[in-house]
Amino acid sequence: MRRKIIKILSIVLLFNFMFASGVYASGNQPSAFKKITYEAYPEAFSSAYLNGAQGLTKEQIEKNKAEIFEYLVSIGFNTATACGIMANIECESSFNPNAWGDNGTSYGICQWHSSRFEDMKQYCQQQGLDYTTVHGQLRYLKAELEGRLYNGVSIRKYLKENITNTPEGACEAGRYWCYYYEVPANRDEVSKKRGEKAQNEYWPVYGVKNMLTVTFMSDGAVFSAKTVEEGKTLKFDTLTKSGYDFLGWSTDPAVAIAEFSGGKTYIIRADVILYAVWQKIVPIICTVNFDPMGGEVETSDKLVTFNEKYGELPVPERENFNFVGWYTAADAGKRITEGSTVEIKTEHTLYARWTTGSVKGFVNNVTLPASITVKYKDSVGITPIIEKDEGVECQISFTSSDPDIVSVDVMGNLTAVKKGRAAVTCTVTDEYGGSVSAVTVVTVKYSLIQLLIKILLFGWIWY
Repeated sequence: MRRKIIKILSIVLLFNFMFASGVYASGNQPSAFKKITYEAYPEAFSSAYLNGAQGLTKEQIEKNKAEIFEYLVSIGFNTATACGIMANIECESSFNPNAWGDNGTSYGICQWHSSRFEDMKQYCQQQGLDYTTVHGQLRYLKAELEGRLYNGVSIRKYLKENITNTPEGACEAGRYWCYYYEVPANRDEVSKKRGEKAQNEYWPVYGVKNMLTVTFMSDGAVFSAKTVEEGKTLKFDTLTKSGYDFLGWSTDPAVAIAEFSGGKTYIIRADVILYAVWQKIVPIICTVNFDPMGGEVETSDKLVTFNEKYGELPVPERENFNFVGWYTAADAGKRITEGSTVEIKTEHTLYARWTTGSVKGFVNNVTLPASITVKYKDSVGITPIIEKDEGVECQISFTSSDPDIVSVDVMGNLTAVKKGRAAVTCTVTDEYGGSVSAVTVVTVKYSLIQLLIKILLFGWIWY
């Protein structure tokens, strides 16, 4: 009997501890408790990820806060509601999307607990999102409010219909969100404090902002909608569409002239709907001639379209020679196949290339990093990735657009000569004279110590 009493008391104490320590916080007290184990999520048990913003810089925290605020407003919440939700997110995770809590059972900016964390991961994976990012977690939060959470729709409905855009509204939003969405232990007391936090700390910063919406439309549908504070800048989207050139954006859907350019930044002073301006591309048709270079070819020319594939090419014949392929020059040049894109807008000639031996294969492509940053006076090597047929021999060469900034030797070793930017080209030529090229942009910068030498020790004279 005594043992039974001790066992019952132990179970009661265990459950009291779980609720008091917040094991069920942020989980709407799920019916199925699923322990997050070390084997599945070892990072959850690293002290660097426990309790909020450890590992984040002040700049990262401010960036996350701005992203969260703008997203909440973009999905239809007023600024008071956004203030209330943000006050809760600060208390839950200090705006760290990688924060673990509740002894390794809750994760993310809202500290989704156990089964909700698993659901968040699954949702992000299904949507092609990264669950460890603010963006991915905000998308899941929206999904919960649209019905993925059992009371999500009612929470969203209440916040949209009952929260006034006032300091008092921010207080109520913070209280309501905590009470019904986060569901901590001591709900009444904690919810009251978070409401006060929303009113006293977040409303003075965010509540006074006038948020504007820029809606981008294309072909009668919304391409994107972005929220920005009045007077702030926004970089306009750039679109692509097969068979059309994108000219920019206009406030009038009926005009063919763009008022704003894609990719440029503009100051936003009012809500605005912008319409994509397209111009149909008129095909540029030209003639390509075939020079058999001592052989014979039945088709001497054909019409091709600029920026499209060459399509079927004739096969010439020459006694005692094997045909290698068509090239853009009589010697060297680029090999052209049926799948090659027409890059010349005017009439041009392709030249047959011949060999007395068997055709072994070709160099098909070469790639380099798009860009490289090198410290002044440092040397680094670049290794091109060459795609070629088996057994094909090739020659590799390197050139710099400005050797006074970046020099390069025959092995691809770069030397940073002075501050600036230069393009380094790698050309790979196969045994038949065909070549392919790739370019990397090299930026030379000073290290902090080098910069101090330049400024403080008159290094601009001698260094």
